[in-house]
Amino acid sequence: MALIEILGRPLDGDSPYQEIKETDTIANPDALNAISSTQTSDYSIVDTDDIILADESGGAVTITLPAPTWAGETYTVKRISAAANGVTIDTADTATIDGATSQSLAAQWDFIKVVSDGTDWFIIAN
Repeated sequence: MALIEILGRPLDGDSPYQEIKETDTIANPDALNAISSTQTSDYSIVDTDDIILADESGGAVTITLPAPTWAGETYTVKRISAAANGVTIDTADTATIDGATSQSLAAQWDFIKVVSDGTDWFIIAN
């Protein structure tokens, strides 16, 4: 038996780890880094999200990160439009992103990947 954590997300409701056999397989390993949705208006990220594409061609878009509840939780937000409306990544509650209450994606194809320490969010790629 081996312990596994996939993308820093819990595999069951009791623990961030789940016991599996070495012979177990993942039905669709490509889904582990899948695009969760494309958002054209304000959106609050949910636990099942991974990668969110933000299309602000119809107006400014704010993507709100959930309150960080456990260390290792990760999300990626990518701006896909060249419109001048802007994409903002905001935080729930009093959490911060690298010490700030929000971050902006200034240009098309900009992205931000964040990880939680259980209290705040930290940029690990952009």
